[in-house]
Amino acid sequence: MIPRLTVLCMGLLAACATAPDPRLGAGRVEQAGIAFDEAFRDTPFADGAAIRIVATDPDPVRNLLSYVLVPCRDGTAICGGDANGPAGTIVNVEGRTRITGAYPGVDFYLDSRGSGYLTRNGVNVPLAWD
Repeated sequence: MIPRLTVLCMGLLAACATAPDPRLGAGRVEQAGIAFDEAFRDTPFADGAAIRIVATDPDPVRNLLSYVLVPCRDGTAICGGDANGPAGTIVNVEGRTRITGAYPGVDFYLDSRGSGYLTRNGVNVPLAWD
């Protein structure tokens, strides 16, 4: 049996307790969200550097496809391979960065988390970029 003094103390402590203020953690959650975005949601070409892309090849003979996309033409285009490669166009479509023309027959759709897909010969293939 629980001693009466313990029950009395527990009752007094419960009476002194107040419900937590939900506003106290709101700023911290918002700050954590900003830190998460900055750490894990890169925007393609935001720093002006080239990005590398790997994708699985739907052709069973090959395993991986790899591409390099480089900002070129004074930042007005994206070139395939290096700054002297074919110049493609870059547009934002439904929250993704779309690059066309840098590699003939391939359209890239890059999202802000290092993933996306490419369309090649009418087939969508998942990709990863960095």
